[in-house]
Amino acid sequence: MEQAPNTPFTFTSELTAAGERPARSSYLSPDPVKGKKSTAKLAPGVASRQVKSLPQLYAEEGLPALTAPNPAELRMLAEHGSAHFAASVLSPGRKRKATPPKA
Repeated sequence: MEQAPNTPFTFTSELTAAGERPARSSYLSPDPVKGKKSTAKLAPGVASRQVKSLPQLYAEEGLPALTAPNPAELRMLAEHGSAHFAASVLSPGRKRKATPPKA
């Protein structure tokens, strides 16, 4: 398909004329299944978002898998009161969406 000089490329004219259409982007969510109503994840009327686990993020980015923490790291986490947080990043969950402040 050749384009005339000094004319902008548009999907609507060139590709649809050739019987083609642009591919749907992979980041778009798939169409909802007909006949299934979505359910609230936290509570009805509360907007939420998914929080991925740290091992899941490492796998998606192609990084090496996490290893178990050594005793010195565990002791440091316990001394600083961060053991609960360190355990929480290892599992996925849902988080309430931040609501913009009302003017």
